[in-house]
Amino acid sequence: MGQKRCSNCGTWNENEAEKCLECGELLDRKKARIIRLKKEGKLPLKIEQSPLFEIRPEFPWWRKLILYIVRPIYWTFFTIASFILYLIAWIAA
Repeated sequence: MGQKRCSNCGTWNENEAEKCLECGELLDRKKARIIRLKKEGKLPLKIEQSPLFEIRPEFPWWRKLILYIVRPIYWTFFTIASFILYLIAWIAA
């Protein structure tokens, strides 16, 4: 079996270990980074909207109104277009 080296204290640990036996630091750097960002409050809690149709509070009322109307039309168009492409691929097969 392989071993991992702790980036914090340099101790060698078993490959299956999640935390360092010496200092308790997480050995998986991705998990450690995500946990650190969550603690600092820098990790976004929600999925960001597309900047093309993002509705921000600072937008004027008329722009918000246009975006609220255009956004469903945009998604409906791409839903129908995707379904038509699916049918074409299904018929061609």
